[in-house]
Amino acid sequence: MTLVQHRGIICTPILQDVPKVAPQQLYRLLKWSKKTIFVILHFENKWERGNTLGQLRHILSRLYKIDGTAKSHAINVSNISGQIAIAMNLSKPEVSQICLAGRYHDIGKIFIKPAILTKNGSLTSLEWEEMKTHTQQGYELLLSFKKYQHLAYPALQHHERWDGKGYPYGLKEEEIVLSSRIIAVADAFDAMIAKRPYKNAYTIAKAIEEIKLGAGKQFDPHIAMAFAEMMASSTYFFDKKYNLRLQVAPSASQG
Repeated sequence: MTLVQHRGIICTPILQDVPKVAPQQLYRLLKWSKKTIFVILHFENKWERGNTLGQLRHILSRLYKIDGTAKSHAINVSNISGQIAIAMNLSKPEVSQICLAGRYHDIGKIFIKPAILTKNGSLTSLEWEEMKTHTQQGYELLLSFKKYQHLAYPALQHHERWDGKGYPYGLKEEEIVLSSRIIAVADAFDAMIAKRPYKNAYTIAKAIEEIKLGAGKQFDPHIAMAFAEMMASSTYFFDKKYNLRLQVAPSASQG
């Protein structure tokens, strides 16, 4: 397999040169190439080398093949984050940026062992410590894409808490960037309503109450309340792929 280094990324421009790899083999390749951030596999001939969004999408597609729940979660977090941003009367460019950041907030999980990502039970303390590194890993990966470096801080900070008890740095209140504070609410909400082998799903009503209870502790209170008000005036349903679809009343997006 011929590999070339390009903009801090190791990639192969020739599709035929790349063998199909199992998740464990992919993990070993990623660890081997950590100093250069990432190995892009199955690099399509139709891509241009400067098409960094295409490369990022491809990285996500690799994650989705390892973790079957990752795609619906990314879509839900992106959609919910965008609706929160609209409800807060943010500008259209800010809304677009937050939607994109929501889609890529967990991209660092591509560096986590597949056995941890797909484990059906509770993580051990050592496994949890590795899982938490996905925020820093995602930050470093996104920083390597000059055009999309604005996505790096949301990836890094979406598990920080308003009260300073989050990770990786224990930031608090407005030390955490706004997009991260919005994504934190959407991320937690979607995690609560998702059914997993090791836990039952919360009802949407219960998940909304949990977000409200976390206001001023886990979540920015202004954002938590904006989210709760938005959901109270919205209709929602799950599509066939279990993606949450929101239909927000106009009044909810006008403050």
